[in-house]
Amino acid sequence: MRIIAKSSLLVLAAFAPLFVSCEGVERPEEEEVASDNPYNNTDTNFSFNEGEVAKITNSNEFTFKYFANVYSSIPHEGIITCPLGAQFICGMIGNQISNHSTLVQTLGINGDLNDVNSYFNKLINDIAKIGGDTRVIIANALMKDVKGPDFPEEFLGVLKNNYLVDYSEFEAKSLEDQPIEERPENIWVKEKTYGLIDEAPEPILPEMASLFNVSCFSGAWLYNFNRSQTKERPFYGSTGTKKVPMMSNLGSFPFYKEELFSAVALPFENTSFLFTILLPNEGKTLESVIKGMRSWTWDKIRQHLSLKTVSLSVPRCSIYFDDNALFFCEDFTASYFNQMESMAKEGLAVRPFTEIRQKAFMEIKESGVSAANTNTSLPPDNIDSEQIETFNANHPFAFIISDAGSGLVLFIGKYGGD
Repeated sequence: MRIIAKSSLLVLAAFAPLFVSCEGVERPEEEEVASDNPYNNTDTNFSFNEGEVAKITNSNEFTFKYFANVYSSIPHEGIITCPLGAQFICGMIGNQISNHSTLVQTLGINGDLNDVNSYFNKLINDIAKIGGDTRVIIANALMKDVKGPDFPEEFLGVLKNNYLVDYSEFEAKSLEDQPIEERPENIWVKEKTYGLIDEAPEPILPEMASLFNVSCFSGAWLYNFNRSQTKERPFYGSTGTKKVPMMSNLGSFPFYKEELFSAVALPFENTSFLFTILLPNEGKTLESVIKGMRSWTWDKIRQHLSLKTVSLSVPRCSIYFDDNALFFCEDFTASYFNQMESMAKEGLAVRPFTEIRQKAFMEIKESGVSAANTNTSLPPDNIDSEQIETFNANHPFAFIISDAGSGLVLFIGKYGGD
């Protein structure tokens, strides 16, 4: 009987078939951006050297291509994705094979497998040091039934040392023989997500194994929304108009506008993180905005943000995303399975990961600052109304959670009214 290690990817993300290669990402000449930045937030949570900054550019290129594919493939009004979690999974299972050229091309990381592992190791260690009210979690686990075939010790060592993987073996039981809340995979997922997600995408059954990645973000606004100002207002979605609770704020925010869209960045209490909303301008579509996003487009937005007085309206909403599409990067998938098949023909014990499942959850709401925080984003009383930018997110928009200084995108998604 052929034993397959079924792989489950859990992230706060969406998922879909993905065809991405970031090899040789270059900024077009016409997209060169100015070096001066009117909104100069260089705070970063990551200890990247100059060479590793290029890896961030390629990581973001992967992210925007990933999200454009998800957007066009999955007709949901609300999507939240963590392409970074997908990159972690690719890096981990890449250690099962010997030829890594397709892996580094897919991820856009110059170098060899050691460079891939080193990059992700620095990311996960830097993220683990983030403290305060802003909580960022990237956690990995490999769990298997004790009766299933073992993984090579070298593979386990790389995962533990570079990706801080929690490895465990236990007697896996059928769903009929063990309550959902007592299953080890669900206990781990619930603990790592602080209860946001309480069930793994796929159960670990007898003679099987699962590889998990959990990516979570929880942040308090630097300037909270006044709950009394939240009112039911029309939202003009792709499926029609509906009433949604719209939060309001008037204050100084990093702002950017061009012909296709406007962008506003909402700082979290840990100001080295930003929640950036990309809102199509009148007569433009969200699809055109998403298709036009690339790593250099993102850099252009970041470098042209400037503090403006903004009258801001944003929906209070929750996005829960649970789909069962198969994820993988086409080129890397072909290389991965071909190599695993060749190893099996040579008589080597292999356990290919064949499925990656994802779940997603995000909530946007008014609260988030501590009661002791007295900061306010209200502008001076003498501001002329003509100097106020109106940013009314009452139609479908995209959003990005990122590290302010480096620009590394942690999460990206869209809200369409449901």
